[in-house]
Amino acid sequence: MRDPFGAITTERVLRIGCWPGENPDNAFVETYNAALRAAGAHVVAVEDPSRDDLAALDVLHIHWPESIFWQGGGKVRIARRALETMATIARARTAGLAVVWMVHNLAPHDPSGRQAALWAMLKFALSRTIDGFMTLSPSTIDVVRRHMPGLRDKSAMFLWHPAYSQPATPTRAAARARF
Repeated sequence: MRDPFGAITTERVLRIGCWPGENPDNAFVETYNAALRAAGAHVVAVEDPSRDDLAALDVLHIHWPESIFWQGGGKVRIARRALETMATIARARTAGLAVVWMVHNLAPHDPSGRQAALWAMLKFALSRTIDGFMTLSPSTIDVVRRHMPGLRDKSAMFLWHPAYSQPATPTRAAARARF
């Protein structure tokens, strides 16, 4: 399967891996995966693409590749995790896995200098590895293509960001007291 946005004809259930699999701070992934399941797909959480079994999947759907930074561990460990992740994804793609990136952000929020440099390398490698990308509105497809030259010729589509409830935002006084 090389065109994740083309017609998919299969007699078995499409197996989609979602990375990162669970994010309790953001309901988007849960809402998105529920829609995929409602459409008949089998969706599994991929917590670590370099260690999970990607061979069992038809599609790897990447939401936040910058989640590599979230686990901490120092610059060497993060760089190693990034290299292992990209190598595993590239091998799985060669074996037939389709890879789609839901571009939520053009860059990680508030990266350190080292993270910004690693993000530039990760973004470069990822943009050449994926089959296609998605955005959360039609107007952002061209924005992504302008900011990420490696995605200019990739298949793209948008999915409107769904409405979902979020926990109430604390008042300024409550936030100040908490932190």
